[in-house]
Amino acid sequence: RPPRSTLFPYTTLFRSSPGRPCRQRQHEAAWAAYQRSLQIWPDNDTARTGMLAILSDSDPATAESRLQEWVQSRPRDAAAQAALGNLLGRQGRWPEALGPLTLAQSLAPGHAAYAYNLAVALDQARRYEEALRMYRQALQQGASGASGVPVRAVERRIDELQELWTQ
Repeated sequence: RPPRSTLFPYTTLFRSSPGRPCRQRQHEAAWAAYQRSLQIWPDNDTARTGMLAILSDSDPATAESRLQEWVQSRPRDAAAQAALGNLLGRQGRWPEALGPLTLAQSLAPGHAAYAYNLAVALDQARRYEEALRMYRQALQQGASGASGVPVRAVERRIDELQELWTQ
């Protein structure tokens, strides 16, 4: 694990905020630093999180291109698959999002957020029976609420889907 101080400047400095967008060259410099870090420490969550922050702030086409490269270079990386699926979902491209989100969930089956994101994508793609199963799984895995799964919202959606199936 790298010393936190080697990555700290990039984790906070290059995120954009309202009224203060990041410049492209800053993104490029941070991206390169995170890539170098991940080459040395492949499981570096700080670098991975920083890269995801940069991607979420980038323009969608650039973000998608970079995520596609990341997924191709690390096809068994659940975080990379999830990031690509989430980006596609934010663009409303739900059928395309299903592939990477399904793979992320299968690579890390105990990760509640991946189960939840897949459930949302299945729900948006009108695959309600599968969505219901994944919402239940996400709820079971993320019951503590610390996982980022919105427990109450998931419970409400499960109730709505169950009602839909009993009519």
